[in-house]
Amino acid sequence: MRTPHRLSAPTAYLVLEGVGGVLATLFGTLFSVYVIVEAHLGPFELVLLGTVLEGSILLFEIPTGVVADTVSRRLSVIIGMAVTGAALLLMGSVPRFGWLVVASVLWGLGDTFVSGAYEAWITDEVGEEHVAQVFTRETQVDLSATVLGSSNAISHLDAVALHPMGTRVEQQSSDRGAADVEASDKGIGGAHGEFPL
Repeated sequence: MRTPHRLSAPTAYLVLEGVGGVLATLFGTLFSVYVIVEAHLGPFELVLLGTVLEGSILLFEIPTGVVADTVSRRLSVIIGMAVTGAALLLMGSVPRFGWLVVASVLWGLGDTFVSGAYEAWITDEVGEEHVAQVFTRETQVDLSATVLGSSNAISHLDAVALHPMGTRVEQQSSDRGAADVEASDKGIGGAHGEFPL
């Protein structure tokens, strides 16, 4: 009976970095537009959301580090990626501020399970004498993934976000143009006057 083929640790690490790099770049580019356009968050809510994320990272860093160091680094990485994935899924599914706060706490928790454990896990798997070679290759994969993710994000940004925003900008411009014409007719400025509205 054949055993199923299992990826080697360096290959799994590089695949995770490649896929993660594309997805992180895609998410990072579209997230800001998403929380403004879909969740309608204002500046204060955006700052609060980032503060909750960073605060949860600070709060969970030591307890999750203990799990990685005493139980299993590999398990810590798996838990962290699963929790982070659930957080991002929640963020994308429910664009409401309260749920985005909950998702930010989960994201911070997931991030701390991975933080440090990821690099320590691959170092344990390949040994300190070979890990520099894996990290060099990981940098190359990550840079390539970032380029791919950026171009993909830009195409999605155009298809998903710019059209609704562009419509609003056109509407605002049309409204402003009408106001300028009306103001110009009243002699109080306008598109070419001193005090455009």
